[in-house]
Amino acid sequence: VWKTPSPPAIEKELQLFCEKYDSINQDQLNYAKRSQNMLSQLADFGFKTDRFVDVHFLLDHNDVASAHKIILYCGSEYFRIILTGGMKETGALTIDLPESLTHFFMIKELLYNRFLSRKHSRFVDL
Repeated sequence: VWKTPSPPAIEKELQLFCEKYDSINQDQLNYAKRSQNMLSQLADFGFKTDRFVDVHFLLDHNDVASAHKIILYCGSEYFRIILTGGMKETGALTIDLPESLTHFFMIKELLYNRFLSRKHSRFVDL
């Protein structure tokens, strides 16, 4: 004969399940926060310096600009495809990009900082 668990037993099981689930979610949330913080610090460091750059872009008018692949990869589906999608640019140290230097720095600023400064935002049509 099957016996229906008492409400306190069900409540206890539910509480244990929720505590375990909350613990897993909290661990994932903490990991995501640490990852985001690390990426933010790397972007801040990388935008202010050209140390550890690992990709260069040949732009319009033979201008050259540099960036960090990890920041481009994490911030843009376009760059993710270019850098890892098996295209001719994948693995290249210099990539042709038909953009002006001003436009490239706007893109870079947006990817590194997640916002455009006032000096660049005036170029963006909303």
